[in-house]
Amino acid sequence: MKAERSTARLTCQDWLSVSASVMSPLYQAQIDEWGSLLEWDSSQDWREVEKGRLLKTVSGLVVTDQNGIVVGWTYFLIHDATIQIGSFVSLSEACTTLMFDRIFDDPRMAGVSTVTFFAMTTAPGVIQAARTRGLTVSRYWYLSRALTGSAQPGPPRDARLWRVEDAGATAALLARAYGPSDGSRPFAPHGTWEEWSTYVAQIVGARGCGELMTTASWCLQAGPGRLGAVALASRVGPGTGHIIQLAVDPQFQRRGTGAALLEAACGSAARAGCRRMTLLVAGPNRTARKLYEEAGFAPTASFVAAGTLDAAGQPRRLTSVALGERLTTFR
Repeated sequence: MKAERSTARLTCQDWLSVSASVMSPLYQAQIDEWGSLLEWDSSQDWREVEKGRLLKTVSGLVVTDQNGIVVGWTYFLIHDATIQIGSFVSLSEACTTLMFDRIFDDPRMAGVSTVTFFAMTTAPGVIQAARTRGLTVSRYWYLSRALTGSAQPGPPRDARLWRVEDAGATAALLARAYGPSDGSRPFAPHGTWEEWSTYVAQIVGARGCGELMTTASWCLQAGPGRLGAVALASRVGPGTGHIIQLAVDPQFQRRGTGAALLEAACGSAARAGCRRMTLLVAGPNRTARKLYEEAGFAPTASFVAAGTLDAAGQPRRLTSVALGERLTTFR
């Protein structure tokens, strides 16, 4: 990776050349944004990102203007022929293009066949830059609903609390419920058993989606070692719960099962002290969006999701992007 690259008086540098005192306010701005918009305490997550930066296991870029002021930054991880692009902050299309240029010109991209991009961002030109690279772009809505302990119903009669030993059955259920990806899905992009197993293991053992609340996670048994539906909930803030996953086997859909488990998770979270419940839903998933809307969830923020599954060739190199070109609307 080159040490520096300048465009239109912008300088893009590897974040390893930036001091912790420069990174700290950048992380804090993300903590504040996630706290105000999502009611999500992400402070521990950013400590892990900084640890990865110092250990050189997570790559990143910082862009400054001619006065040395930071006007954009991002981080990404390249592993097993996949690049995962995380937080993406930019104040201009020129900065956005420069960071995409730098990421996709990285020599390590020669071995990459799968790209995932998922960030709460309003970066100018980010959608066009992603599409120019051949990525499929979608939007995920972040929804929120107030909870009151006394008003929440109990679980369905045939439901039980989810257990850690249900992890394997949960991965199999998610594979059946989700099906193939168009490339923009930020988790299990290929839909393989290994990807779903890894995803569930991360939910259970890591804090990427908050701390799992087993007392607010519910499931329906559908035979030995098989689940018909699941609602996994976590705590992402002192008073905020989060639905990590709500999935129903295609054989059990259109019976009100998802709505019942959703209410069970919300009720348990409320009794555990949560005053609000949140979740993410893919924009194109109209059925799920309708379910959540009818349950009282309303949008408070959105994320850009983009990716490609083209294993036959590499993501396209950026050749020309007209700065100032209008942002393409997507649904």
